[in-house]
Amino acid sequence: MVNTFSKIATLTASLALLSCDVKIKKNEDFELNNLLKPKMKVEETVNVEKAQLVEINGDSDETFEKAIRRDIEKIHVIMKEEPEKLPLILRSIWKDEYTKGSHTNSIEKSLGRMLYDKSIEQAIKGFSEGIEIQSKKLNIKLSKSEVDELMKLVLLAIPESHWNNLKSHAGAKGTYQFMKNTAKSYNLISKGIDKRGDVYESAKAAGRLLLDNYIIFNRSVDLALATYNSGKPWSYKTKVGRKNVTYDGYIKYLSKEVEKDLKRAESGIVFVGRNDTVGKILRRVGVSPTQKAIDDFCSYNKINPKRIRSGMKLKVPAKYMENAKGNISNALASNIVENVNYPPKFYAVLDIISEKYPEVLQYVSGDVSYDSLQKDLLAKGIEINEIRSLNTENKSDKKDDMYVHVVKKNENVTNILRSKNVPPTYDNIKKLNCGGNCDRIRVGDKIHIPKSLINKNKPQLKNNKTKLKN
Repeated sequence: MVNTFSKIATLTASLALLSCDVKIKKNEDFELNNLLKPKMKVEETVNVEKAQLVEINGDSDETFEKAIRRDIEKIHVIMKEEPEKLPLILRSIWKDEYTKGSHTNSIEKSLGRMLYDKSIEQAIKGFSEGIEIQSKKLNIKLSKSEVDELMKLVLLAIPESHWNNLKSHAGAKGTYQFMKNTAKSYNLISKGIDKRGDVYESAKAAGRLLLDNYIIFNRSVDLALATYNSGKPWSYKTKVGRKNVTYDGYIKYLSKEVEKDLKRAESGIVFVGRNDTVGKILRRVGVSPTQKAIDDFCSYNKINPKRIRSGMKLKVPAKYMENAKGNISNALASNIVENVNYPPKFYAVLDIISEKYPEVLQYVSGDVSYDSLQKDLLAKGIEINEIRSLNTENKSDKKDDMYVHVVKKNENVTNILRSKNVPPTYDNIKKLNCGGNCDRIRVGDKIHIPKSLINKNKPQLKNNKTKLKN
């Protein structure tokens, strides 16, 4: 096995030779992101086979986070000594995960869903409109180069949701995974109607949000991406000032923040997470959750184990700290996964698409037609898959169980349901199959209504027999 430090030396040397290739190119209007261009591949800047520190094991179901945890000390050395090189390493790890790890074939499946009902066409239209709307709102002008680079972010739907419209464990919904408060800020939720499940509307909101981030963070696409997934860039901007933010500066800032977190972790400080128990906390820091350990932990912190709350700051007793190395690795891993990981993950997706499916990027830039895109992807073995959707997850797949209504002039979902004696509640609308967004139906569209819904709400025949008076 190659020595860890010789690997680090190899990586450092490889990257030093390429410093001229990864510098940000500048002109009067636009600072072009040094990592976003798909033609710049990780293999061209780093000899992955020889210099990569962490590699996904292709013979297991290892994930990105497991790989990070397995080699956390190696990653820590890089983050501490040369933090600006960490994004390239993470990007390389993600390429492994997408090609031979737990995410294998997920890009191909995403592309199949992207073709379903021309979903990519809706996304590009919405994303483009979002950028245009927000440009006017902010009263700014974008160069063609900027627009072209920003439009590639429409493919965020792949790492965000694998082009599905489902709900995450954290509560984010839709193709671009909007949390509720952010969705309200960009009119995805308005007057009780949640449009996060609509590809067009979700993409439009994503375009607006990413342009906001891009302008706020000194026209850095990297920081716009990082802010889409993490709140840390905001504290970095507050510290250095809006005009001084750069992605390299952000990574160096994070490196210092990580060292602070590690000092807290080494002192035994832990924070209670959602749905945590004392047993889970102890396991997470590497302490066996015996009854004695649980009692000692609760006694030391003066807490009732049944009344711990998310966000509480607790401490591992000193006598257990020898076994609490997990607390240190968790603090480091969570920082990397939450705050550094997102841009490299997206660029890894772009790398794979540009290598295997360049027609996708050509379609995004408007160089090829949808028919040409579909033909090329199908020829490469991509299978069109139905999007798992918020609007369809409760629907019956059996046509016999559905009543088909053809939309007429002046009809909307509300009066269509009322005409069938079905209350137009949110839950009932969710059960409809409108072939897209039920808020944007047109004359001639077919709406599939579950017969069980109609039968359930049939008016009861009243007993009209007149009672005879005695």
